Amino acid sequence: MKHIWLSVILAATTLTLPFWQEKEEGLLAISPGNEKPTEAEKSAQQVSSLREDANPKSSPDSPNASLEEPSQKKPRSVPSDREGKDKDSTVSSDIKTRKQGDSSVDARREEKKPKSIPADQIVLQGQGGSKTAALTFDDGPDARYTGEVLDLLREEGVKATFFVVGQEVRQHPDVLRRIDREGHKIGNHTWSHPFLPKLTDTKVQEELDKTDREVARLTGRRMTLMRPPYGAYQGVEKAILSRSYRIINWSVDSLDWRKGRGATVIEQHVTNAVRPGAIILHHSGGGDRSATVKAVKKEIRYLKKKGYRLVTVDEMLGIPAYREANSH
Repeated sequence: MKHIWLSVILAATTLTLPFWQEKEEGLLAISPGNEKPTEAEKSAQQVSSLREDANPKSSPDSPNASLEEPSQKKPRSVPSDREGKDKDSTVSSDIKTRKQGDSSVDARREEKKPKSIPADQIVLQGQGGSKTAALTFDDGPDARYTGEVLDLLREEGVKATFFVVGQEVRQHPDVLRRIDREGHKIGNHTWSHPFLPKLTDTKVQEELDKTDREVARLTGRRMTLMRPPYGAYQGVEKAILSRSYRIINWSVDSLDWRKGRGATVIEQHVTNAVRPGAIILHHSGGGDRSATVKAVKKEIRYLKKKGYRLVTVDEMLGIPAYREANSH
């Protein structure tokens, strides 16, 4: 009888042992009515177990990355110097060189330049070979400060270039005529001083055309020089150049447009920055320009003392200021 009970116990142990072994190994537990997993199912579960052990936040370059599904891999992050490459700025200038000889940065810089526009159509300064400098004045004519600048230039025997706003020309026609009569040159600074990159090509051309007609009505001259407000022309270059203009920006900004800058600060900023071929930005309208008038007088005397010859932009560049058919 003892032998019979011993046989029953041994048989029961033999039947339950695989169940506990499989449960301990993490495979499917066998319960009454369940079939034992196939070899394929076991293999799939082992791979799943390995993936769970892998760090789910690991990067594509980590040792565990090969365990991820191809569709789950994230692309490498884009270098930060490519972010925002389509954003504007004003003014010109615009991708900084991260590393000397970085061909990728050079390529992006080239992409920002309109491919079909000759380099001499967008000007920042003249040739550095001769000791010349060009004084330029924006945002006039106005009722007071443009006249004071003209008085100063006449006293010093200097000619300058005035980039005029069409609305101001209509308000102060006599001042515009005086600019022309006294031998200074006139350039187009648009009709209402908008930020051109925000406008359509048609609107840009309307701004230029309206100012051109107003200046021509008063002086008989059709301008070839233009300066975009804020120096900003990115994206609308072709619209501007289609009207036979050269874009004239600057190499020295007097910063006279900043509030609270006195004449000495303006003058010292200019004289420290000026180099042969400099095109110097000032303003003769658009606000209180009393400090500008005082600063320009000091600048002229300093530059003359240093041997500079002060010329108009067209003379510096050797180009006509007006369309040939209408020049005097």
